[in-house]
Amino acid sequence: MSKIKLFAGILCIAMLLALMPATALASGTITDVGTAAELRAALENDAGAHVRLTKDITFTTASAADRDVGVYLGKGCYTIDLNGKTLKYSYRTGGEFSDKGVPVNSARAKLLVINGPGTMLGGTHGLEQVDQFGTLVVKGGTFKGVMGYGIRMIGGLAYINGGTISGNFGGIEHEDGIVVLNGGDIKSVRQTNLMPPQKRGLVRDGVFTGKTVLEDVVLSADDLTIAQGSSMRIIR
Repeated sequence: MSKIKLFAGILCIAMLLALMPATALASGTITDVGTAAELRAALENDAGAHVRLTKDITFTTASAADRDVGVYLGKGCYTIDLNGKTLKYSYRTGGEFSDKGVPVNSARAKLLVINGPGTMLGGTHGLEQVDQFGTLVVKGGTFKGVMGYGIRMIGGLAYINGGTISGNFGGIEHEDGIVVLNGGDIKSVRQTNLMPPQKRGLVRDGVFTGKTVLEDVVLSADDLTIAQGSSMRIIR
C-alpha cells in the first residue's frame, strides 16, 4: 500500500457554512418541532435550518412528502437534533415484509448533520444521503431500516462519527459516494451495484479503498493510506 498524508484544504463543514445564506448564519436559531408539518416546513426551506425534536414524530402517508419519503431536504445546510426522540416513517402496504418508508432524504442539501441521542426508523431505510455534492455528518443516534438498511448512501460524502446503524440487510448500503467511518456501532457496510458506481470509496481505520473522484466536495482525513489498486482523483 502507498501512504500519503491527505489534507484537502479546509473542513467540509466550514466550506459549506460559507455557502449558507447570510440570514441563516446570522440567526443561529434552533427551531423546536413536534409535528410532521413543523418538521417539513423547517427542513424543506432552502435557506437551511437547525431543528430540535420536542416530541416523537411519526409520518403517515398523509403527512409525508410522498409514499416513499417523509421529508426531502431543501438546498441549504441542515442540522437535526434528535434530542432523545424518535423520527419514524414506517408503514405496510400489505402483510409481513411489506414495510415501506424513509423518514429523511437529503435530496439536494449541501450539508446534513444528525445529533443524537434519538432514533430514526424507516420501514425501508432510516436515512438516505443522495446528492453527489452533499455531505452527511452523523454524530450520534440510532438508525434502523426494518426491511433495508440503517443508512442508504447513494452519493456525496458521509462522515460517520458515532451512533448505532443497523437494518435487515446491514448497517449502511453503499451504492456510491465516499463513506468515512470514524466511530459508531455499524452492523456492516454493504456495497451494492444497482447502478455502476462513479465515485465510490470507503475509509475505514485510516485506509481508503475504492476508486473515487473528489468534485466540489472536500474530504478531510489525516495520514490516509490508499490501498493498492485504489485511486482518488480531484477535479477543481
